[in-house]
Amino acid sequence: MLVVVDTNVWVSALLNPSGFPARLLRAFLEGQFTPVISRELIQELADVLSRPRLWRTLTRRLSRLDIQLALTILSMYQLIAAMLLYTLGQAGHWVDLQGDTHWCRDPRDNMLLETALCGNARFLVTRDDDLKRDPELIAQMQSRGIRVVSVQQFLDILSGGMNC
Repeated sequence: MLVVVDTNVWVSALLNPSGFPARLLRAFLEGQFTPVISRELIQELADVLSRPRLWRTLTRRLSRLDIQLALTILSMYQLIAAMLLYTLGQAGHWVDLQGDTHWCRDPRDNMLLETALCGNARFLVTRDDDLKRDPELIAQMQSRGIRVVSVQQFLDILSGGMNC
């Protein structure tokens, strides 16, 4: 099953190993779906994963730990982030974008929509309310066979709890 996963979901999976996004990451690693990716999507994910603010957030969470342990954990997170990018690049269904999709209020999200369209994805999984709560956008995507769903909805679909 071809699925576009929003950058915010992948990042959340790395930050909170017990949340729904982490369960989605495990489902991907177990081969339950194939992510549709584009050069632009991978670049956005790489950019977000390298932001100092992300690492400062992790550092604050680890500040109660021994400094050496905290540094070791930060190094491990950086390695895991790099491994995620590599694994997506190897296992993902690659598509090329033309930059001709302009349906979203936030122009940065058009890349995500176009990735789903070009990749014939069945689902676009996101935590972004601009995408999940825009009836016109949802209808446009659905008319092309793509459902815009939350992480929890997608996990329910994978487990057979919701109709595809």
